[in-house]
Amino acid sequence: MRAAVLSATLDELVDRGYPAMSVQGVAERAGVHKTSLYRRWGSKGALLADALLSSSAAVASASDTGALRTDLFALWRTAPAGPGRNDGARTVAVSRALAAAAADPDVAAVHALLWERRLDLVRAAVDRAVARGELPPGADPELLLDLLIGPFQTRVIARGQAPDAAFLLRVMEVAVQAVGAEPVGAVGAQPVGARPAPA
Repeated sequence: MRAAVLSATLDELVDRGYPAMSVQGVAERAGVHKTSLYRRWGSKGALLADALLSSSAAVASASDTGALRTDLFALWRTAPAGPGRNDGARTVAVSRALAAAAADPDVAAVHALLWERRLDLVRAAVDRAVARGELPPGADPELLLDLLIGPFQTRVIARGQAPDAAFLLRVMEVAVQAVGAEPVGAVGAQPVGARPAPA
């Protein structure tokens, strides 16, 4: 039952947004009684918090694609997903929900935890990039994450738009150059989709 409820929670979030989503709506989607959900989770915020943690649990380590840019692009693809939800709708809905639910202690705590998890993944990608010579020693992973996420949040929350892959790639290129990567086309730079030649 838990898996069905958590999947239904994210579906409810995508379709209705955090202010309008309800435990009743989740219960109807999951085919259970809402009192069962209240007994187990207690509130809408706690239910969403569990769904977000569960959906991110599989992302235990940073993808090692062989190049910084493809590592980072892979991280963008680790947002909560589900059957028929590969269009980025969940990514946008989750970002808006976290902003709308900032005053909910359950959701706020999960937001902080998810941010730390994502920062750990970026740190790992930066460490590999430094070892490969793509970034200089001392490259700042926290600044890189801020530069990657900030424009996305601006588009989604402030402007109500869903960023496409081309926008994300432009943001990523600006961000990686800001922390010391060579521009694509320069010696040592790896474009998205490329793997370094074997030694």
